Amino acid sequence: MLPPAARRANGYRDYCADDLARLRLVVSLRRLGLGPEDAGRLARLCLERGAIDADLAPLLADQRAAIARQRADLDRLESELLDLELTIAAAGRVTNEGPTMSDAPIRVLFVCTGNSARSPLAEALLGQFGWSDFEVQSAGTAPKG
Repeated sequence: MLPPAARRANGYRDYCADDLARLRLVVSLRRLGLGPEDAGRLARLCLERGAIDADLAPLLADQRAAIARQRADLDRLESELLDLELTIAAAGRVTNEGPTMSDAPIRVLFVCTGNSARSPLAEALLGQFGWSDFEVQSAGTAPKG
């Protein structure tokens, strides 16, 4: 990643400001997820030419896509964690004798494609057996009669 450094009289390597700039750029690119070889090559080209090499544009686009996928995965995981927390809280509201009284009902939405059989049936069952702790509705992505 760095060119061989000159040596001082005491044997220590002598790095210049350009070496440090390249190293900082490589570290930043590594934090973005680029491999060491790609990060070193991109840093060298950026510092030598002052612009991004055309061969590396697809690499950067791929990295942006990977970051977008990771962001979507994290959003999905956060949503699942919230759902888990709400489920745990709701489970604490139920005793052997049935649900306990609470301030707000648990809201449930059953969704199917046509909303002509499955989700209305689920809505009716939970409405009948779920006591007043549940506020139940059903819907369809392409509702039918």
